Amino acid sequence: MQLKSLIIKQLIPAVLMLCHALGAQAQQELRTSHINVNRGEKWWGAFVGNAPEEPFAEPFEILPDTAYRKAALAPMFISSTGRYIWSEWPVGVRFDGKEFIITSPEGAVKAQRGGRTLRDAYLVCRHRNFPPQGNPVSGELYSLPVVETELEFGFMQSAETIIDYARQLRQAGIEQGIIVLADGWSSMDGSLDFDRNFYAEPKAFVDKLHELGFKLMLNITPYRTASGRGYVEAMRNGTLLRDRSGAPVFVNGDMGFFAVCDVTQAECRSDIEQKLKRLTEQYGVDGFRFDCEQLSSTLAGRTSLERAFLDAWYTLGADYALAEYIPGTATLERYAPGRVTTSSAEPLSYINDMLTAGLMGVSSAYADAPEIDLAKADDLTKLRTLQQELMMPMARVGFAPWRIKNKEYYAEYMRNLQLRCEMGKHLQQVAQEGCKTAEPMARHMEYLFPRSGFADCSTQYMLGNKYLIAPADNHNKRMVRLPRGVWTDTDGRRYRGPVVIDADTSNGKLLCFELN
Repeated sequence: MQLKSLIIKQLIPAVLMLCHALGAQAQQELRTSHINVNRGEKWWGAFVGNAPEEPFAEPFEILPDTAYRKAALAPMFISSTGRYIWSEWPVGVRFDGKEFIITSPEGAVKAQRGGRTLRDAYLVCRHRNFPPQGNPVSGELYSLPVVETELEFGFMQSAETIIDYARQLRQAGIEQGIIVLADGWSSMDGSLDFDRNFYAEPKAFVDKLHELGFKLMLNITPYRTASGRGYVEAMRNGTLLRDRSGAPVFVNGDMGFFAVCDVTQAECRSDIEQKLKRLTEQYGVDGFRFDCEQLSSTLAGRTSLERAFLDAWYTLGADYALAEYIPGTATLERYAPGRVTTSSAEPLSYINDMLTAGLMGVSSAYADAPEIDLAKADDLTKLRTLQQELMMPMARVGFAPWRIKNKEYYAEYMRNLQLRCEMGKHLQQVAQEGCKTAEPMARHMEYLFPRSGFADCSTQYMLGNKYLIAPADNHNKRMVRLPRGVWTDTDGRRYRGPVVIDADTSNGKLLCFELN
């Protein structure tokens, strides 16, 4: 025992010296770059969803162990004066309000000149370093109402429920659109087939929706139940995602605990692709929403797992024009259009995340408006929520509009819906052009109107080049800044900019201005 104690005492200093030497070596391998913020210069970058308020004003830090998730998911910074910072590898970033301190294991990171404006910086950085891939895109995803079912029905959905909902939508005046089935349509056993207890005849169900004027998208996840014969077979076949220890990765969802199909394996990915093909060819399903949001939080910080999985997952929808992703994001390998996560419950915080994601390469990014309790929310809150969801790149209908009992508010929303359908042709063109140009659909005011005092404007934005959206809260007035040009509001009133107006938002009025 004494001999063992003596050996340990002798080993401890040696181990400490070795750790110190390794730490010093690692420290030497890191390269630190200091990039100053010039006078009057504003910066955006790094975050896709869950973003701090941008342009950056408050200090922040991205630690190396989370660099891939936060920094390399959007491996760039762009400035209002046309400069940009780009890294080919994950980096650590610290911002103190005056400069960026960037640590990299590969080499010094520099600020480069892309032009004179925010738009110049974005386009040059994007096309030089990760040009758009030209994947097919369906303009209908951005021109037709996209009807969500999750908030309205939860997981208690069936063919009869959805068909009845489609009939009610038609009676309300929504005669065409895209219905997105939330989780619960499949048996969750990994088969990616309709649960026959609730969708007894899938082909007849899809045909009926088409007859009523609606296309169908299915929410697709990589999850499968973590029990039963299928789970045991998947364990034996090695097709489940595992961590470094070899243990399966589990997700705790609303419907229970699930294992994860390992799409990094070609065999597993090919199996899912064949199942998606069957859904489209055998049943007539029109498209898919690829949802791995719960897994993203589970993998956060597990860099090697997250990087490989996301790069593989985002290939699944590449051949489908009617496809989106949750979360919509950007990696060093893939850029996926879709919904980004909002960092705050503040009324208009989603605008910051939506615009920032667009500036980081997720060209058709949209964000969730703050959640509401449908049983408790008043009619004006319901109206504002539906308006906010409607006036984004994707025109979402989060719940049944007839939940608004106030006749004036309901009439206003239906008028808004008609307006959004009229805007659809322009936004469809913007989306399709974006496959080549990479320009975002929802655009920061500074992006289109540089050096006009809009750098810090984060409560209004442009959809394409024509429509200025200024979401309102529950007050009867809000300030709107109109740039140079002639603008027309939804009542036909014209304004010549630049001008600041105190806009009337009483009776639930939507603030949308078209540039003539």
